[in-house]
Amino acid sequence: MLLEETGELAKAIRKAETKMSIDVNKLQNYGTIESEVADVFFVLAAVCNKLNINLFDALMEKEEINCKRDWCFERPLE
Repeated sequence: MLLEETGELAKAIRKAETKMSIDVNKLQNYGTIESEVADVFFVLAAVCNKLNINLFDALMEKEEINCKRDWCFERPLE
């Protein structure tokens, strides 16, 4: 379900971004970016609950790692 919700988020982003193509016959199936982000978060939280993962702790631990990381990108961010 997490992958399905992430796909719906991608479609909502493509719907909102005029430079990206989307199946106009299915526009009614695509929610807003905000609602799709919420769906992804809800499913992710459910996965974490099922696996006994404290999502807040996992985020804090990963942020600590990221803050120490040397971020090197091969191409400039746009």
